[in-house]
Amino acid sequence: MDTRFARLLLYKDQQVLRRLAVKADFKGSITIGRQGFGAVIDLPGSYISRKHAEIVVTDNAELMIRDLGSTGGTFVNSTRIEEAILRNADEIVFSTANDGYKLVVELLLPSPTDAKQATDKRQEGSGVVKPPMPKGMTVSGRDTSDIAKLLENKSEITIGRSQEADICLPQLTITRQHAVIKKYPNGKYTITDLDSRNGTFVNGKRIAQETDITPNDDIFIGSYKFRLTKPAEDIRRKNAIIADALNRKVNNGKTTILHDIKFRIPSQEFVAVMGPSGCGKSTLLKALNGDAPATTGKVLIHGFDLYENYDYLKRMIGYVPQDDIVHRELNVENSLYYAAKLRLSGDVTEEDIRNKIDEVLSNLNINDPEIRKRRVGDLSGGQRKRVSIAVELLTDPSILFLDEPTSPLDPETIEDFLLCVRGLTQKGTTVLMVTHKPDDLYYVDKVIFLSKGGYLTYYGSKDNYLEFFDARNVIEVYAKNGTVEQGIEWANKLRGLYPVSGEIHRPNKEVDKVRDESFFKQLFWLTVRYFNIKTNDRLNTLILLAQAPIIAGLVALIFDELELSVLFLMAISAVWFGTNNAAKEIVGELPIYRRERMFNLKIMPYLFSKILVLGFFSFIQVLSFVAIVFYTVGNDSVHMNNYWGYVGVMFYLAFSATLLGLLVSAMVSNTEKVMTVIPIVLIPQIILSGVITAIPEDSAAEIVSYGMLSRWGTESFGYVQDSIRSYMADPLCPDELIYRTVNAVEFLNLPGSFVHNAIDAFSLHDVMTVPQKLSANLWAITVLNVLVFIALVVAMKRKDSV
Repeated sequence: MDTRFARLLLYKDQQVLRRLAVKADFKGSITIGRQGFGAVIDLPGSYISRKHAEIVVTDNAELMIRDLGSTGGTFVNSTRIEEAILRNADEIVFSTANDGYKLVVELLLPSPTDAKQATDKRQEGSGVVKPPMPKGMTVSGRDTSDIAKLLENKSEITIGRSQEADICLPQLTITRQHAVIKKYPNGKYTITDLDSRNGTFVNGKRIAQETDITPNDDIFIGSYKFRLTKPAEDIRRKNAIIADALNRKVNNGKTTILHDIKFRIPSQEFVAVMGPSGCGKSTLLKALNGDAPATTGKVLIHGFDLYENYDYLKRMIGYVPQDDIVHRELNVENSLYYAAKLRLSGDVTEEDIRNKIDEVLSNLNINDPEIRKRRVGDLSGGQRKRVSIAVELLTDPSILFLDEPTSPLDPETIEDFLLCVRGLTQKGTTVLMVTHKPDDLYYVDKVIFLSKGGYLTYYGSKDNYLEFFDARNVIEVYAKNGTVEQGIEWANKLRGLYPVSGEIHRPNKEVDKVRDESFFKQLFWLTVRYFNIKTNDRLNTLILLAQAPIIAGLVALIFDELELSVLFLMAISAVWFGTNNAAKEIVGELPIYRRERMFNLKIMPYLFSKILVLGFFSFIQVLSFVAIVFYTVGNDSVHMNNYWGYVGVMFYLAFSATLLGLLVSAMVSNTEKVMTVIPIVLIPQIILSGVITAIPEDSAAEIVSYGMLSRWGTESFGYVQDSIRSYMADPLCPDELIYRTVNAVEFLNLPGSFVHNAIDAFSLHDVMTVPQKLSANLWAITVLNVLVFIALVVAMKRKDSV
């Protein structure tokens, strides 16, 4: 008797490549995976995981497909699944980048229902008890509705991304072993977070230790919500965004630029935001994603208050501002790789990352080997914008905010770009896009119009806005939204025709701050990335390193004798190296910093990565500078006598100036202002060093000089050197100079100098053997460094959004 009840047809485009028959009593599994790894159905392409999915026959004689934690995902009839019962004519694809491969199901007689009934009768007649649910449950497959029942047969269950977990939640932001639920003999249930990066939440509160739970408690891991006795649900399927009475005020509350904005955006919709220039389109976008919160009102993301629960929700939000959020010096693949290392769970494998990069690039039609190896700065505007979106898609955001992404694109590129974005909504992403181009409306589902003054004048289908405004084209719509008075009139009409329900769910939950990301992991990857950025920018890096030998060579050409001016120029050069190296390093990547900070970036590892890399380049500059001066300036009687002492002091000065340069970079708003501020920082270092002219004691100039690195640096060089050459006019021959040897610090004679015994004051030997004699000048520099660093952290903190 023929016991076949199903057949699987593997298609490539419209051609059948393979046919597989499945019998009702089949006990094994049909595995799907990448070619070369032993799968029954092996598919080419790096987007296919080695063990991607499997098809089995259940005890109820039904055909079931199970995703095996693949990166690209398994889709049945365009819906991503973890497990699903297969029906006749179901179409299965593996990853969105499927290259035309699909698996089609044909169910044959006897039907699964008849088989199920027969199985049930056999079990009833034989007294066979169905076995308990096996390990590896997923949220959409086996019955996960009663976790408490699972704990009847064991004392604890694990939750995580791993297939070995009792409950598998397949998101890369979830750790493989994320949390554990225990049942104690007295009937008490507890949940413990297993030191996951993104946390476990109970009733909206992030837990830090073992926490008691009841059947009524809500548990949140990633985007999943479940209870002990209720099935897991993906909260991303709820309303994506609800804006409730948003108002945004500026100028200390004197000016309102958004007025009473209310609307609901369902999940998986593509919505455009349009309106005349200056109407608040970008402001609205930033209010909705937390970059610049509304002054009053609420934003609900999947039912949670964004501003109160930002740390929990931020991983579900993707945001691409008008400026690029990728470094132009890196190639496309490295840009995405470093972003994945900084954003994804710490235990994500290299293969997972590669597969994810393949997936997002394929989704955006830029998964081309040539593009992947090309520097971001060499890409076209459209390709560069897609790379920025790809960075955001690495974490599978449920909502993607795009601020005028089509502005720099040509018409041909725009169509292909918007089709890609449109495809994201079909894969589950909600997209909100600011645009000023009418043709973009052909690709969206709905449109929001704002008027001058920030009034919501229309929200609805893209097909109805002309009728609503009684306009023939979008140009007339813009004209009818050009004044505040018109905005008020249309906003009142909108509220009258399409009132937004006042019943908006506000969960009484406030998510605690997410535990800090790993300091050392962020520091490592930020440092590696920044070093690669500097070395990839070869021309600027070579110019930066060439400054030291050029300036040192000029000093050697001018000075034969070791004079005080040489020590002064060394101090000024060190201040210049550090300040100039760092002055553009934060402001030049401000959009990238702000976006990464919104997601999970910590300030300290970011700053230390800058300091480490810039310190490395400063050290190379100092080594070359001191080497040239050391061997060319001076004579047999007076010469530089402590090479490493000079290197130590000069490097410490350059390091200190690096902090000063970073502070300048953090305080200005664009790179053009850097060149305006740098002279204001450096010229006082020259004037108040005490070398060009004496500084009067007990004067304001003396007090200000205490804040000059050049003053303490020059004096510290004096301690290192001890003796220099000075000169005076010969009374008998005024045209000739008489050189004499003097004590460097006494000759400098700065008011407030700490020590007058130069060699004892500072040398590397003394520092190591007699710590109590460490130069007070270095302590003065250290105090300045502490003050500058505190100001730097405050300046960076002020750039935060929520």
